[in-house]
Amino acid sequence: MTSQRLTTILRVAVATLAAAVIGVVAVFAYNIYLDRQAAIQSTPALRVVAAYEKIVRAQPNNAPNRVRLGEAYAAAGQYQKAIEQLNAAIKIDEKHPGAYLDLGLVAMINNEKTEAIKYFKQVVTLTDAAATRNTDAKRELALYNLGKMALDDKDYEQSVGYFKEALRIRRDASDTYLLLARAFDGLGDSASAIKNVEYSLAFDPNFSQANYQAGEYYLREKNYLKASEHIRKAIDVAPEAPEPQELLKKLGTAEAWVAKVNDQRGTDPAEALTSVKIARRIDPESAAIAVLHGQVLERLGKQEEALVTYKEALKLDTSNAKAKAAIKRLEAEKPKKTE
Repeated sequence: MTSQRLTTILRVAVATLAAAVIGVVAVFAYNIYLDRQAAIQSTPALRVVAAYEKIVRAQPNNAPNRVRLGEAYAAAGQYQKAIEQLNAAIKIDEKHPGAYLDLGLVAMINNEKTEAIKYFKQVVTLTDAAATRNTDAKRELALYNLGKMALDDKDYEQSVGYFKEALRIRRDASDTYLLLARAFDGLGDSASAIKNVEYSLAFDPNFSQANYQAGEYYLREKNYLKASEHIRKAIDVAPEAPEPQELLKKLGTAEAWVAKVNDQRGTDPAEALTSVKIARRIDPESAAIAVLHGQVLERLGKQEEALVTYKEALKLDTSNAKAKAAIKRLEAEKPKKTE
């Protein structure tokens, strides 16, 4: 599955630049694996290029404008021209972190990993002593990408260090927590992997990749209830993705879990509740399993929850006689409100 940052941020940057050509601080790509062809064909990107070419001709010694022109070229897929402008910016201002960051991103796009690492490390060096080191978005992005490349190389200890440093700057970065989880998993630290993937989901509950990863970790730990919760969420958020569907199969069939419920509900209704929840997540369209869920809840004395569950069953199958009868009975049993 792809990283959450695998989006077409270049197009967003282009739109922003087009709306306000002067005075915009544009990070041309959080996504280093962008949809290149869409960006190349982007008419707004070419308009921004033309606008900044004019600005740079008028002010050739202005490093920030050179950087922005470089970003505009990169957004249009003209990477060699982007590199020329970014290098020109560095000749004017050799300590411009934005220029080095963009050169690193272009190097990543062009699969020049050694060059990318060099440029990102330069960003970290230039921002290390700055008063804004703990708030600098450029530093955070450089650290994130250094961590990602270290993770790709299976250098898990180094990647953990980079991701932790990045999180000191941007504490709500759900994608960074996810990659940090993977780094800890590479080190064999399952507890830290699970903790960080849960942090990722705390900031973005609908993050499909993090839900998938959580499902994978919990499945490995044999925590089937938590695994089913996250796998189902991953499927609901990204129904076209094949990986969560494949992971769901590892939980077994809904029928097998229903058989467990029938074995457990007379002797251990709490375990039966766990099993029926798993069955429902495997087959959320089954009215029969929803009715069974309601019956287990009743067995546990959870009448209000049971009523809600029977109503869910009836939505799935409007002719379900068991659901209708249970709803009628439980509503009749509800204490009447006093005036």
